[in-house]
Amino acid sequence: MRVGILGGGIAGLTAAWELTRAEIPVTIFEAAERCGGQIRTERVGGFVIEHGAEGVGHGGRATADLCHALDLDGHVLSQRARQSWILRGARLDPLPPGEAATRLGIRAHPGDLGRGLWTLRDGMGALVDALVDAIEEDAELVVGVPVIGLSPIGGRATRGGGWHVSLADGTDRSIDLLLAAVAPAQLAPLCPCSPSVVTACSGFHTVSSVTVTLAFPEEAVQSQPAGSGFVVSGEQVAETGFMACTFSSSKFSHRVPEGAALFRLFARPREAELEAEPPLPPEVWRDRAMRLLEQVLGTRAAAPVLYRVSSWAGAIPRYAPETVRRVETLRRRLAALGPVQLAGAGYEPSGIDGAVRSGRRAARRIIRLAARVESFPRGRPVRG
Repeated sequence: MRVGILGGGIAGLTAAWELTRAEIPVTIFEAAERCGGQIRTERVGGFVIEHGAEGVGHGGRATADLCHALDLDGHVLSQRARQSWILRGARLDPLPPGEAATRLGIRAHPGDLGRGLWTLRDGMGALVDALVDAIEEDAELVVGVPVIGLSPIGGRATRGGGWHVSLADGTDRSIDLLLAAVAPAQLAPLCPCSPSVVTACSGFHTVSSVTVTLAFPEEAVQSQPAGSGFVVSGEQVAETGFMACTFSSSKFSHRVPEGAALFRLFARPREAELEAEPPLPPEVWRDRAMRLLEQVLGTRAAAPVLYRVSSWAGAIPRYAPETVRRVETLRRRLAALGPVQLAGAGYEPSGIDGAVRSGRRAARRIIRLAARVESFPRGRPVRG
C-alpha cells in the first residue's frame, strides 16, 4: 500500500507527516525544486524575509497544534505591534482593530480580529523545514519533476486499483491511493481523461500577488508611525500600485539586524503585468514600492540595503458561497476515477491554518480508506 501526494506545499507535507506516523508509505510529487509552496523564508545578513505567508491568526489552532507536535513551541513569536493605519492622500489615519484585515479581504474568525498574527522566530519556513525533517526517513520526495498526467489503473475506480502517475522525466509510478494537495487549476491539466473533472476544476477563483520587501537603515526612515503597517484607501490603490505595507521589523522581533528597518509591500498585479514578454523586471516593482515609501515614510534620500520581489500568479484563493458545493462536486468526480482525497487552501479557507487542517483531515480519511482497501480483494469497485 502506497499513498501518492500530489503537491509538497504545507497541506501535502502535513498530510505526509500524518500518514508516516501511521506507518503508511508515502511518495510526495512536487513540481518545484523545493517543498513549502507559498511558504518560503529567506535568511540573509541577519534579515528574515518572508516571500509568502508571514504568519497565522491566533485562532489557527491546527497550525499551533502541529507546531507543538514538532517541538516548535519555543520558536513561536506573537505580533508585538498591532495598530494599523490607512493611507488617505498623503496622510496616515489610525484604523480600529481588525479593520485592516477586513479591508484586505482576509478571512478571519470575528474573535481573532485585532489580535494580530503569530509566527516562528526563524520565519514560517521553519515549519516547512521541521516537517521535511520529520518525514524524510519514511517518505519518498520526488522534487523538481512535474507530474504531467494521472489516470486510474485499469481505466475505472476499483478497490486497490490505484492510480498511474506520469512524470515529466518520462518515468511512471503506480500508487494505491491519491491525495491531491494542489490547486484546482494545477489539477485540471492532469486529468484529460475526464472532462467532467476538468470542468469541475474551472469554477474556482483566485487572485495574483506581488510582494516587494525593502530594507533601509533605521535613520533613513523619517516618519514611520508606531504600528504594524498600513493599508491603502481604495481610490489610491490604482495610483500607488499597492494595497498595503507591513512594517515587518516593528511587527515581529528577530526580523532584522540592529539598526535596520524592514518593510513589505503587497500588490495585486494586472494580468498583463504578470504575462508580459519579456517579464516585468523586479526593478520596476522595487521602484514603485520605493516611491510609495518615499511619500509615506520619508525615505527619499535613502537607497535600500536590500530588496526582494516575489510573484505569485493565481495563488490566492477567493472563496464564495458556492465554493463548498464546487469542492464536493470535484471530490465526487475524482472519486469516480479512483481512490482520492483533496487538501489545501484552495479547498478550505483561512490560509496556512486551513491548509494544515485540510491536510490532516485528508490524511485521516486516507488512513481509514487504506484499511478498507487492504481488507478487500483487488478489483472490487470503490464506493465512497
